[in-house]
Amino acid sequence: MRISVCNWQTNETDVERAITAVQQATAYDPAGTWQLAQPALGWLDGRQRRDDWAVVCAIAAEAAHAAGRPDVEASMTNNLGIAHALRRDDDAAIAAFERALAIHIEEGATLKIAQSLQNLGVIHSERGDDAAAMAALTRALSLSERMPEHARLQLVMLTNLGWAHRQAGRLAESADCYEQAIRGAEEIKDHQSLASSLADLGGVRRLQGRVAEALQHYKSALTVAREIDDALRTAWAEEGIGRSLADLGQSSEAYEYLYSAIARYTSFGDVTTAIALGSLVRELRADPEAILGADRE
Repeated sequence: MRISVCNWQTNETDVERAITAVQQATAYDPAGTWQLAQPALGWLDGRQRRDDWAVVCAIAAEAAHAAGRPDVEASMTNNLGIAHALRRDDDAAIAAFERALAIHIEEGATLKIAQSLQNLGVIHSERGDDAAAMAALTRALSLSERMPEHARLQLVMLTNLGWAHRQAGRLAESADCYEQAIRGAEEIKDHQSLASSLADLGGVRRLQGRVAEALQHYKSALTVAREIDDALRTAWAEEGIGRSLADLGQSSEAYEYLYSAIARYTSFGDVTTAIALGSLVRELRADPEAILGADRE
């Protein structure tokens, strides 16, 4: 699942102060609170401070509603849905995305409608509702193609459509989407999308049994993610590299990447993924053949 907002680079101390200001402003200026929240959201996304992200967005959405700003309310509600999705609270995420979509439709905001549809499509795909996912995602991609000035949006749509195809087992169609997204990201120099799509393509190639090729995609993704200091995409790439090395029998090399990914996912609050990778490490260490195979490399 690749739901995200912009990639911010800013001072950590300033953002911590902004979070505190948002929480305190509700007591004396609720209608203006959303203006304080906006500068912090990109940083919270990049650092994956998911709980703080959800709190800030919820406060800001309510404040925007009180201020009579439906456009801002919808934006903050959409961001709230993203935070809930990353925290694996699908019901809350769907409720937030549907609320944002309803506001955007009422406002006639085509760009925002497409964004909300693609977010809903991803959640439905995660839940295994392929029909609902494809309906939302294909509609979102169709809308984005009418807006060539929003090239990055089309990349997001392609990667999410690729994810839905992968979830449904359509690996060839999934790879095609990711390859299109990689070309598009390189063309417009969108490094965040490039890192995501490279990691996603690596995942598909690994499922297809093309593990050596997958490993190279993951390594390219890691290089890009580190260059832009993106913690989440770094974790995705490290996990992929670790799993691919394990598949290739290079367990001793895999541990470094798997342990690093575990630490990152734990810091994000993604305990499910951290536990799964921990189980993989224990399995590898309990398998003498894997260790011997790694030593013979």
